[in-house]
Amino acid sequence: MEKKLILVYPPHIPDPSGLYGQGREWFPLGIASIAAYVGKEIQTVCLDLFNYTMENAKAEIIRELDENTINYVGFTLMTEQRHVVLDLIDDLKGPLLEDYNIKTIVGGPHASTMYNQLMENYPEIDYIVIGEGEKAVKYIITDPNPSRLVKIDEPIDIIPSSYDGIDYFKNLNLFDTAPIILSRGCTDHCTFCMTNKTFRKYRVRPADEVYKEIENYVKQEGIYKFKFHDDSATADKANLIALCRLLKTLSTFDGVTFEMTARADQLDEELIIELKHAGLVKIALGIESGSEKLRKAMNKKLDINKALENIRLLKAHGIHVHLLFIIGYPGETEETIEETRQFIIEAEPSSFSNLPGLMILPGTPIYNKLVREKWIDDRYWLKRSPPPYYTKEHSQSKLLAFSDIIRKKYKAKIVIMAVVNQDIEVFKAYLESLKDLEIPPYIEVSWMFALHNSPELAKLLPEGSYYEVNNRLSHDFSHTWDYDKFAFIADEKNKLVNIAKEAKADYIFWVDSDLILHPKTLTQLFHSGAPIVSTVFWTKWPACDQEMPNCWDADHYSFNGGDFERYRKPGFYQVGGTGAAILVYVGIYDRNVNYTPIPNVSYSVWEDRAFCIRAAAKGLPIYCDTLYPATHLYTKELYDLWYNNNKRGEKV
Repeated sequence: MEKKLILVYPPHIPDPSGLYGQGREWFPLGIASIAAYVGKEIQTVCLDLFNYTMENAKAEIIRELDENTINYVGFTLMTEQRHVVLDLIDDLKGPLLEDYNIKTIVGGPHASTMYNQLMENYPEIDYIVIGEGEKAVKYIITDPNPSRLVKIDEPIDIIPSSYDGIDYFKNLNLFDTAPIILSRGCTDHCTFCMTNKTFRKYRVRPADEVYKEIENYVKQEGIYKFKFHDDSATADKANLIALCRLLKTLSTFDGVTFEMTARADQLDEELIIELKHAGLVKIALGIESGSEKLRKAMNKKLDINKALENIRLLKAHGIHVHLLFIIGYPGETEETIEETRQFIIEAEPSSFSNLPGLMILPGTPIYNKLVREKWIDDRYWLKRSPPPYYTKEHSQSKLLAFSDIIRKKYKAKIVIMAVVNQDIEVFKAYLESLKDLEIPPYIEVSWMFALHNSPELAKLLPEGSYYEVNNRLSHDFSHTWDYDKFAFIADEKNKLVNIAKEAKADYIFWVDSDLILHPKTLTQLFHSGAPIVSTVFWTKWPACDQEMPNCWDADHYSFNGGDFERYRKPGFYQVGGTGAAILVYVGIYDRNVNYTPIPNVSYSVWEDRAFCIRAAAKGLPIYCDTLYPATHLYTKELYDLWYNNNKRGEKV
């Protein structure tokens, strides 16, 4: 009987905590390598379903199934997405597809660590691969009687080129950056990492093979940007220098650039100069912690003085240095956080990132330790929960606070923004409210307003803090708007987002121009550490007989159990939607989150609802802080009352 191999990279369902976002700008290397290894002997197709919904992913797989053929469907099984894969396999093995001969295969990090659990609890999985997949998949398909659990003791020595696997993909998106690996495995054994569970032997690809792969991308695909996906790219200095010198011989060398990750102490000036001349523009270095005690606990055997020396050399040669840290490893304290902050001050990296929490993954040494301490056990992975974050010693909010302390090395840039057509007296009160905000020394605040039909308001603003647009939208305190007016607001807010990005802002603080903020509002929202968080205010709309909050739980404007009064109690609430006075991390907008109305959701014409729907669809949590409510001057009567109650316009 004919045989066909369908290799699947599954859909990505975002982590609901919002702490670990997983974007992707390259195609999946793992299934590309397997396809390159077996594709000449076995009919093979690769499906990159990363951005698919579950229903569309299932339909795409079914479309590739052939009758009168043994269909081997192989999945990359990551711990974070394990139930996505298991659900797809359950559907493939269901009664609707029983006419097809389907054999399912799982491999990857989760399969390599939790294979016993998978064997015992998921009979619909036909084959489980431990470790690397190339030889294992070939064995499963070609052996007349393969075992269910497959472990190849001796992995391949010649690592396939990812470029040789791209022709097996359907509807492949090559992006503008090609992924490259110089090696497999890792020379280190950090306690939080799964790499050595999947790649059990460290091997290096010869420089000439890697050069040929890059040359193919440049000459055949017109791709000049590359990202080296190695845990230990700099471990073999001679091979890396050989590659750098080969790259400089490319006839089309001008314009080739690459990024990489490396050990901070595995560099020296000779290697840095070679990398720079070959096209290195950015390097990420895993420091993990400024505390020697914590690095030792992580088994991170890093020469910290050599790391500091190399950071300075890299920056001196014009290379962007991005440092990586983990906040909240067991043993983290305020003292170790301060050590990390001081290290950042001393190192002065181009940029850095710190994960506010340690994700616990099965099979890692830290996981095994926590199992012995009875903080977690293997039964956890049978639940549909995402991998947990280590919170035995510190709550998630405390870890976010630790993260905030780390960020205080550099000033966070926050731009206060709004689309404005406003009564001049209300706008004056609004601006006074903004000027009264408490701004800590580690926050830098600026303004940018889109003024339409409001030349009189421009006179109140500093130069460079506004632009003017013409639109028929007028302010009459009625708050009765039509679709065109909403669409205009959405377009202008999207334009303001781009202005914030160009200014390299970290956050946008959207504040509607009829709000009066409490002076502590901005610092309160910033210190929450949440990527999307508003401050509450209450409004008695003409159609309502009581005040309603600017946050809601679901749909257009509904509340769980009809209870909206709970938002009067000071606290920090996860909500379904909010707006009007909302602090948003600018990186959110890189995930296709914007203000444009959604065609098949009628109430998304309200631009903040369109934003919140998109954010929720990406798994991003939305919060509302109710400690310092704002005042909403949405009618002339309310403004007059506010004015009179505050000593005829004096500051609150």
